[in-house]
Amino acid sequence: MTGTQVGVRILLGNPLTLMGAAGVVFLSVVATLAPFLAPHSVSVHDLTSTLGNALVSPSWTHPFGTDWHGSDIFSKVIMGTRISLAIGLSASLVSMFIGLLVGVLSGYFGGWVDSILMRFTDVVLAFPSLLLTILIAASLGPGLMSIFLALTVSGWAGNARMVRSLVLTLREQEFVMAAVGAGARPGRIIAYHILPNCLSTLIVLFTMRVGITILSEASLNFLGLGAPAQAPSWGVMVFYGMDHVTRAPWCSIWPATAIAFTVLCFNFLGDGLRDALDPKMRDVL
Repeated sequence: MTGTQVGVRILLGNPLTLMGAAGVVFLSVVATLAPFLAPHSVSVHDLTSTLGNALVSPSWTHPFGTDWHGSDIFSKVIMGTRISLAIGLSASLVSMFIGLLVGVLSGYFGGWVDSILMRFTDVVLAFPSLLLTILIAASLGPGLMSIFLALTVSGWAGNARMVRSLVLTLREQEFVMAAVGAGARPGRIIAYHILPNCLSTLIVLFTMRVGITILSEASLNFLGLGAPAQAPSWGVMVFYGMDHVTRAPWCSIWPATAIAFTVLCFNFLGDGLRDALDPKMRDVL
């Protein structure tokens, strides 16, 4: 049985992985079709027109109830999927790219390049991730772009460390040494020998990083460092819903549930991919 077949067997045999994959696909579809799936508008142009609908309990018209603006929470949760996935995927992708670049350069070339890049990485890792993210977002001011930059800057260092350790191991492998002996340039060695052997680990890191990024994005919005109050953001909805938690708990319960569901789906998928792509796990089976 080939390694690919074993990996597929592990993925299909893990119900949590399948659940996570199905959840990620579902969330992606909802985010893509959000404007068509949301039954009500989430824009608040005139508060007087929605004042009578404020904090209405769940019903057939409003399955998740309404918030303090009179907006339909079900529609806002659907639209919020776009914000969370957009920030989570984009920030994770950019931070992964930066971490990959720094890790490969540091691990392959070593010497003064490794010393400079790793000391800079150590400075970033010296700060608690969430604290550094809050500091950057607060310095840049409220806004989704601030959240994106903050999550990107605070997220690349851990990826760089992981990639560096992989490159240090691969650099000593016989196929890399043979390529060096044959006179291959460093760029070709990295592109054709180093990066392909890092791909499986990078996929797992990216998948698990998305869940962490989405949770951090919601935390920043909850603290008022991201989207404005009227934006359909899950973190914002939880924050303002806490003011009405005793009278209208649905204002915070549904967006919080959406956050938990999204993070769990990406974590389950990441765990399954890690097991399937881990050579040690293949040897066990």
